[in-house]
Amino acid sequence: MIFYYKSDVVPQGGGIHEITRYLLKYIMSLLDNGTSLKIILVGDEQDDKVAMETLQDTVATLISHMEIMLEKESHRYKDAGLKQMFMVNNVNFLLHQVEGSEIRNLLGDDWVLKHRDQLKDHISSFINISWESVMYCFHVKTNKIPIFSSLPTLQIFNMEFEKTYWTQKTWKVENPLLRSNMRKSVSEKLVQAYSAYLENHKNKYQRLMKYTIEDLEELLSDLFEG
Repeated sequence: MIFYYKSDVVPQGGGIHEITRYLLKYIMSLLDNGTSLKIILVGDEQDDKVAMETLQDTVATLISHMEIMLEKESHRYKDAGLKQMFMVNNVNFLLHQVEGSEIRNLLGDDWVLKHRDQLKDHISSFINISWESVMYCFHVKTNKIPIFSSLPTLQIFNMEFEKTYWTQKTWKVENPLLRSNMRKSVSEKLVQAYSAYLENHKNKYQRLMKYTIEDLEELLSDLFEG
């Protein structure tokens, strides 16, 4: 059963799980064979309404079990940000497949809206968790981080940004539109904070400014290619 499924490895870079792809193909195959499926589910004596309700319950249960499995699999990632990336990719793939097929008619608009909200939550969590150490530089005194207590804020930023950037260049957002939107979200949040800091500390740390605003925007536009 899907509920008890466990693979040997999780997708590298937080990509789409094989069971997610498999289950959606399986459900589409079921829907392509509606007449045969009706006989299997309720027999040939029942009316179409009963068959449709049974099919709805079956599909909803399959997807629900898969979502439980994905949540369990996500905990196998040691990096909390990568866990959220995995959920972003898989929820987005599920949502995209449902919205573009007959499955949407079975699950209904409430299901779609609920999963759009879930996707937004995972994206928000990903950005907050993954870029926390970078954003932290601008919002607290650095003496709260003992290892960095003697370093200027901009120098800490350079180190934290590079560590996070090079890590996330290896992570993959498979959907091009989602990838573009996530890059934009990260860039808007980071560039705004960086710009404000530079504006408030004009000429103070010029020699430590390794990246211009344009440099940051260009680098962030390369994220999530895997």
